[in-house]
Amino acid sequence: MSSPFRDIDIDSLSVDQKRDLIRICKDDFYIFLDANTLIIRDILGRQVRLTKDSLTVPQEKFVEEFLKQWIIERRPVRIIVLKARQEGLSTITEALFYWISIHRRNYKAFIVSHEKKSSDHLYSMFKTYYDNSKSLFKPATTYNTIRYLTFNNDSSTGLGTVIDT
Repeated sequence: MSSPFRDIDIDSLSVDQKRDLIRICKDDFYIFLDANTLIIRDILGRQVRLTKDSLTVPQEKFVEEFLKQWIIERRPVRIIVLKARQEGLSTITEALFYWISIHRRNYKAFIVSHEKKSSDHLYSMFKTYYDNSKSLFKPATTYNTIRYLTFNNDSSTGLGTVIDT
């Protein structure tokens, strides 16, 4: 079932409607997915939009556990994933990082992987989300390099490898 937020024309909204949409998206990750334009590469290498309807079962379970720990239990999220290939957990993790980073002040996310190539790939996902987001969900940056992205709300994401940390 298609979300009413999926193809919303943000430019046609009034200032009050934009403010309301930001507030709704801040509190609801799934509406954020449908209202924004998070672009991913699918298994075939095509650029496609990440939406609530496109999530896999493992991604949905991951989001639910993440939201349970972070919102309901109000504690830092600690989820260890013994990673299966092509389940989309890196994709959804980066989407959650992006959602939190743009809507909350002083949120720090750090992407760590076992090797530089993998870390670079994960960070490029986050940057692709930023680069392709609708203007309403694309805050100004104060620092933007190949290893760190800091928004004007003092939230940031950086990357490293196990050897660097």
